[in-house]
Amino acid sequence: MGSAAKIRRRARKRDIRDDLADYTPIVISDTADGDDDQEPEEVEEIHLFTVRVDGELKEFYAPTRVDFTYAVQSMDVAATQGEAAAIRYQFVALVGEEGYRALINAPGLTRSDFLKIAAVANKIVMSSMEGKAQ
Repeated sequence: MGSAAKIRRRARKRDIRDDLADYTPIVISDTADGDDDQEPEEVEEIHLFTVRVDGELKEFYAPTRVDFTYAVQSMDVAATQGEAAAIRYQFVALVGEEGYRALINAPGLTRSDFLKIAAVANKIVMSSMEGKAQ
C-alpha cells in the first residue's frame, strides 16, 4: 500500500473517532415498549382471514401494530433464508403457527387471496419501521 493510501486511511480513522467522541452507548430495554415499568397498551386487531378448521369456520385476527423487533427479525429472515421464509415468519408472528397452517392447508386458497393476505401481513410488520400504526 502506498504512503498516500495509508495517510488517507489514517485520516478516515481520525474523522470517525472525532465524529463518535460524543456518542454514548445505548442501553437496550428488556421490554418491547422500552419502558420496563409501563403496562403494555392495548392493540386493535384486524380480521385477516376465515378458513375451515376441523369442519368449522374459524376466524383469524392479527394485531394492527407489532413491535419494531418483528420488522428487524423479518428483514433478517429475508436476508438469511429468503423472501418466502420472511413471509412465513410474518404470518406466524401475526396469527401463530395454527393460523399459518390453517391458511396454507386450506383447499380453497387461491394465489390472489394468499397475496392479498401476505400484503396486509407485510404492511403490519413493516409499518413498525416507520412508527406507524395501521
